[in-house]
Amino acid sequence: DLFKYMSRHKLHLAKMSLITVVQLTVYFLIGNVIYLAFHLDGASTLKLVTAQAFVLMIAAFIPVPGALGAAEGSFYIFFSLFFPHEKINAAILLWRLMTFYLPIAVGLVFTLVEKRKSSNLPIEMSPVEDELAGTGGEPIFHEKGKR
Repeated sequence: DLFKYMSRHKLHLAKMSLITVVQLTVYFLIGNVIYLAFHLDGASTLKLVTAQAFVLMIAAFIPVPGALGAAEGSFYIFFSLFFPHEKINAAILLWRLMTFYLPIAVGLVFTLVEKRKSSNLPIEMSPVEDELAGTGGEPIFHEKGKR
């Protein structure tokens, strides 16, 4: 059903792809932003983005929440090539704040704002149905007790 939906909504698929490219580009530039924040020069943006891509690739394979330890360790290994020894720990702290804790805080703010804007009805009572219901898909939201 989802493949049928995507094939009929190619513009939505293109928008989602563009948003993903922008999201990853911003994420990969965080190391560069921190590098420039320390008033360092000499490393190209391409090298810093590449280092960030390797950090993400390594952290993605660690089966603990937030890739705890592996993310910081891989950042240290790759970015110690660009940061002086006395600044790398501060860079790791800033990087982790920007890539892990800041998104949690921002998500919390948006969740609280949305919760305040929405009605006080629980989701199970919402009359909203899935767009795929007409294609044989089952509605996502149901009245309490009904399927």
